[in-house]
Amino acid sequence: MNAWISLGPKMRTIVHGTEASNKAMSSIEKSQTLANWRWTCLLVLLLAAMFQSAALDENDASELVTVALYALVFTGTLFAAKIARPFRVTGLTLVALWVLVGTASAFIQANSAGLFFVAVSVCILVGCLFVTISELARNKDAGLDPIMGAVFGYILIGVTWSLLYAQIELETPGSFNLPGENRSSSEFIYFSLVTLTSLGYGDITPARPTPRVLAGLQAAVGTIYIAVFIGRVISRFKD
Repeated sequence: MNAWISLGPKMRTIVHGTEASNKAMSSIEKSQTLANWRWTCLLVLLLAAMFQSAALDENDASELVTVALYALVFTGTLFAAKIARPFRVTGLTLVALWVLVGTASAFIQANSAGLFFVAVSVCILVGCLFVTISELARNKDAGLDPIMGAVFGYILIGVTWSLLYAQIELETPGSFNLPGENRSSSEFIYFSLVTLTSLGYGDITPARPTPRVLAGLQAAVGTIYIAVFIGRVISRFKD
């Protein structure tokens, strides 16, 4: 205490400034650590949204939680990548619109609202997928987070296609051979991932020309994505 009092005003100012500087540096290091694992965080959020949607598919409250989780994924993707401010503002506007429509559709069952919701969802997902692939293609760093980003983009393809499948079945019932009467979104996420990975279990199959063409195209996109993009990301470890 006496030693502290004996310090002059200038010295105490320097000590306080050093402490403030250390706190600022600690805050910057934490933010940099989060930035270094941004794609991993987005992948965890995306998986949480998918499992949430599958666990409580018929519950209105669950739909709101799912919308909130997907909104975090979309917003996080826009901030994780280095994009121009106008594109980011446009993306955030679409996400806000998507949240409003998704919240309303959880309580109001209308085909027009559902179609608009899916259209906005596809736009956002395609935009996020483009941003993710562009960012990871420019990133030359070799590490675990870019690989998680590649996996994030891969699963995002599955989610995008599942929305298309769900809307096709909603507009034209019988477009898919589904087990039982369950036509929940989780069924189409499952079918989309099975198609994307070319597993083809056969418990859900497309019954009309349009979903058949989409399923074949998705299988091709999944194969090309793994062969080209994920292979390119992993090859950086060898450089």
